[in-house]
Amino acid sequence: MSDPVWEYVRVERLSDGHILWITIDRPEVRNALHPPASEELGRAWDLLEADADLRVGVLTGAGDRAFCAGFDLKWAQAHPRNLDQRNVVRQGGFGGLTARRVLVPFDRLANSARVLAERIAGLPPLAVLAAKEAADLSQSLPLAEALRYQYPSIDRLFAARNRGD
Repeated sequence: MSDPVWEYVRVERLSDGHILWITIDRPEVRNALHPPASEELGRAWDLLEADADLRVGVLTGAGDRAFCAGFDLKWAQAHPRNLDQRNVVRQGGFGGLTARRVLVPFDRLANSARVLAERIAGLPPLAVLAAKEAADLSQSLPLAEALRYQYPSIDRLFAARNRGD
């Protein structure tokens, strides 16, 4: 099987072998995505899903003007017949992602959930209550502010056992 041809996206496996570096390579249009670029991104996500040694995918944009300007409207105006939504969905959606279903094997997910649940269950009740309260209080806050509440409470939660709290 030959390597896929990449015209609008660069895909590199970093030297540690666990990171797939994906770069949208259309700096002349601020990395705006059109269906061919979305299809290539979909193939990149396929590579990430298919290889168990790959643990992380990093998406970036070429050039220094923009990460990604969104959908390439100029391309769409010039190619109105190529915008069949069924084709876009078959290719994984916008950026190869929005119509993608990523399935995590249940046994892997269930094992991770069980380990985390056992860890939390073994913690002192007061620390668990504090973490739940922080999560409740931060639900209506903007993300950055919510994380300021949640991170310290999670740290306290897992440090509580070590101090005997």
